[in-house]
Amino acid sequence: MDGNRRRMLSLLGSLGLLGPLMMFAGDMLLYYRNVDMEYFGRHFAEIMRDHGSARLAVGGLLGPIAAVFYMASFLLAVLLIDRRHRRSRIGIFVVFALMMSIGGAYHAQFPMIAFQADAVLAGVLEAGDAGFAKVAEGYLALYLYLYLGLGAIAWLWYGVLVGAGRTRLPRWAVLLTPWVWFWLSGLVAELPQPLNIIVAGGWYNLSYLPLFSLLLIVAWTAENRPMDVEPSAASGSA
Repeated sequence: MDGNRRRMLSLLGSLGLLGPLMMFAGDMLLYYRNVDMEYFGRHFAEIMRDHGSARLAVGGLLGPIAAVFYMASFLLAVLLIDRRHRRSRIGIFVVFALMMSIGGAYHAQFPMIAFQADAVLAGVLEAGDAGFAKVAEGYLALYLYLYLGLGAIAWLWYGVLVGAGRTRLPRWAVLLTPWVWFWLSGLVAELPQPLNIIVAGGWYNLSYLPLFSLLLIVAWTAENRPMDVEPSAASGSA
């Protein structure tokens, strides 16, 4: 890998790290308050409604912007796949792109929940279990299920390649894939306040940081050899 390519891949990794951090900041702007998780679950819309409109607008806008930065790390991830797996490179990136496009749009909907909560309180709309309009509740659930479903496909596909040694990542990096970390959200919700809201509330974004950090390290330290090496050799580089 020549110096220019290494710098390009390292730039992708650096930009990609901004994605989870930026969307996490958006989460905190939208709904952070030092309350326990039980209260948070019952009064989610009210918490957001009490924040200023400007704060909600910025928090929502950060989602689609962060999605663009996420794409940089996704591109780096597929470029670190053995180039003989061209179809997998293209297919995984397409699924990643769809997933994060939906994720950014999902994030951008949340200010509307706060605005609709006022209409619920005024008796204009029927409230769902979380305190906002039922139609909005179902619409958001659709986005979430699509995001998680596409994420399951993309990370399982990518994880198989990593575990099989078809990438420049070490095989154990399969344990850092976000889909593995997603399942720990219930555990981090047991953290003491205010960490439970900070960490658990932004967990879907924070769970990307371990793998994205490793991608950057691998891009920067990769040895000077082509990608189309034998899989056994590729799996040993880190």
